Amino acid sequence: MPPLDMWTNVRLFRATSEWSLMDTVGNGQFDLPDLEAVYTTEEFEPSDIEGFLRSASLYMLQGGEKVEDGDTAEGPGDMNWIAMECIDALSDPPRPTIRWIPENDRCPPSELMDRGSLPETESDDFDDEHLIDEPIGGNQFIDPAFDDDAFLDDDLDDDLDDDLDDDLDDDLDDDLEGDLDDDDLDQDDKL
Repeated sequence: MPPLDMWTNVRLFRATSEWSLMDTVGNGQFDLPDLEAVYTTEEFEPSDIEGFLRSASLYMLQGGEKVEDGDTAEGPGDMNWIAMECIDALSDPPRPTIRWIPENDRCPPSELMDRGSLPETESDDFDDEHLIDEPIGGNQFIDPAFDDDAFLDDDLDDDLDDDLDDDLDDDLDDDLEGDLDDDDLDQDDKL
């Protein structure tokens, strides 16, 4: 088995007086959902539940079929465990999970069956009533000395073009002067 315990964590919680919750944290690093197992404390050994969660993580990591709501897998207690897709985990951090529940005659309490809900989006939290079309403090952010027409005038482009042309001419003159020496000149050109 790959060293999943180096990349993911398994935690154990006592959810109620009769029920426990074990979960993984870190499967998101592999683009996989974390896993949870809800079970009666007296009926199962935590080490068996941990092995089950690690095996299920490895199955998904190795490219097994996607685990979906209602899928079953043989697990601890020599019984089937049913998968429940959850929007949010029962414990922090908030994240989607696959929750495993043993298929037996025991039914988990309703709080352990809660699938979670989608978080409110930031746009739902945004109140645009405070936005106004008027300038802040009654003052507009305008520089009275700034002239839009002058800024957009082609004279600026002409000035830039002239500067570039001058720079290119200077560079060309420097290159030509550096390449010529007295031997390259005709006798008539020498003084």
